Amino acid sequence: MLRALGFKKGHLMTLISLQSFLFSIPGVCCGLVVAVILNMIFRFLIYYLASNSMSFWVTSVAVIAGVIFGIVMPLIAIILPVQSALGKNLRNSLDLNHRQNNEKTVTSQRLEDMGLSLNQTIVGMMLLILGFVTYYCVPLTFFYEKMQWFFFIFDALLIMIVLGMTFMSILIFEHIEKAFLWVVMNTCCRRDKRLEILVSKNLDGHRKRNSKTSIMFTLAMSFLIFAATGFQ
Repeated sequence: MLRALGFKKGHLMTLISLQSFLFSIPGVCCGLVVAVILNMIFRFLIYYLASNSMSFWVTSVAVIAGVIFGIVMPLIAIILPVQSALGKNLRNSLDLNHRQNNEKTVTSQRLEDMGLSLNQTIVGMMLLILGFVTYYCVPLTFFYEKMQWFFFIFDALLIMIVLGMTFMSILIFEHIEKAFLWVVMNTCCRRDKRLEILVSKNLDGHRKRNSKTSIMFTLAMSFLIFAATGFQ
């Protein structure tokens, strides 16, 4: 449409470049401000932990690299749109039917379909956090003789172990029910053995409710044992 109004190719390239700079320059400025603030915070933490004096300002190399990266990347990103805009003649650009047929379509795809499950991601993040706490935070508490933090972290890890073992035990609840049913039907309730299939179907029908009750009972018992051992 701009070409029809008299814009030349050079004018279009200049206009698109100016639009790119209007987005990149404020982004670079905001990025530098955030980088300076975060750099001061992290350098202060390093100075506090390692007792090593250092400058709190961002180095000139980092500033130059950030500015160049923030300006060059938008220019690289507009290469394909510029080529697409300049590769069409005026007739195709003004043809509304042709533009409608060449519209881009966007399709959404779930991460689970690509092999990335939400539950696996959550478990992976939990393992990452627990590993960092175990192998980095616990030795630091010994090094700085912060025994209060050591016992806090240790108790938190033990509580997570109790939770993990409780939820892992869900996998064997069904087999424990069947084993208990078989023992009962072959010992004290042998005369009611003909009802074994009926009782088994009743347990299958109430599987979700029984599993929730089992989780609550197991959590209560585990925390009672954990609290008793903690007092001991």
